[in-house]
Amino acid sequence: MLVTETVSSGIIAACRVLNNRQLGALALRIGSAVGIRKDERVANIAEQIKLLHSLSKIREQKGMLSVTSIDIGIANFAYCRMEWSKGSTAPTLIELDKVSLQRQFAHILAADKSLSAPVTADMGFELTESLSNISQLPDIFTIERQRARSMSSKTVLEPVLRANILEQVLFSGLVNKQRWSPGMRDRYKVLSSDPQRMTKYWCERKDTFPVHIQETPQYLKLMIKRATSTTANTNKLTKMIKMFLAKDVLRTAVHDEHHSLVSLSPKSRLIFQKIPNITTMDYSLYDTLGMDPSQSGARKDDDLADSFLHALAWMQWLQSLDQLTPLLPKDPANITAVEKERFIQHIKSFMPSLETKAHR
Repeated sequence: MLVTETVSSGIIAACRVLNNRQLGALALRIGSAVGIRKDERVANIAEQIKLLHSLSKIREQKGMLSVTSIDIGIANFAYCRMEWSKGSTAPTLIELDKVSLQRQFAHILAADKSLSAPVTADMGFELTESLSNISQLPDIFTIERQRARSMSSKTVLEPVLRANILEQVLFSGLVNKQRWSPGMRDRYKVLSSDPQRMTKYWCERKDTFPVHIQETPQYLKLMIKRATSTTANTNKLTKMIKMFLAKDVLRTAVHDEHHSLVSLSPKSRLIFQKIPNITTMDYSLYDTLGMDPSQSGARKDDDLADSFLHALAWMQWLQSLDQLTPLLPKDPANITAVEKERFIQHIKSFMPSLETKAHR
């Protein structure tokens, strides 16, 4: 507790020497909410640092941190499992998969496809049990936060409502499983993962990407299009960029592991070794994983990419904390000029790669 309080007070003291733009850059780097006023930004950053520090302690104590990131969907339920061992330079991909809950829970959904309360309760229970009864529980479950998208319709579409309901039921189920099951208390954390923060992290900063990604013509073309596109096209381009990044990180893990943001477990390497060594996204994650349409939902990659990038983003944010912690003032009440300058220069070192327009 004392160490956590020291880190929190240290980050608050260090943040007070930053201007609003620098605070925005730091928030983006660690996956924090941003806010508008300076005091709001500092508070949000301190809160995220506190959470990341608790994850860092788990890795320190257990020698490894594991995460299961979930992209919610009834027809396309994607999840990614990663582990990051203490002392390793990159996390390891354990599993990337997608299932159709409509098919997996057909015995429940057949009676009522509209997801009535009893049907939702039954499916939520079985899904919670299947995720929490695996031999090796993750240290963190992250569940992508859903938005009430209307898709330009006057009414919110039923699939959107169903996804929102499932998010709430699954989050509640995983949290309450720990509260009421013997021996399960504090076995894992359940986090709501903001898709906008994840997207901004991957699409509005490039300083930690391997150089080959930044120099890829296809990637540059997508980024330029996105920066100059109308609002109507931005979402489509953003989705394409995220799929490109996920596929290229995996391609690099197979063909140039020393420069990759992830390593592959032996099982994952067997699966992904068929990825061609070409810097395009013209291969299918769905097909590479050998998915069966009768069990795995639609033949599309965006949900797989999102779950992969959510998991990797949390690992990257934790890595940012590792880089940040040694720069915090030893005495938060009396930050020295040297400490102040060192912290500011660290923030400035990754600011040039940010898009200049302001974001909330």
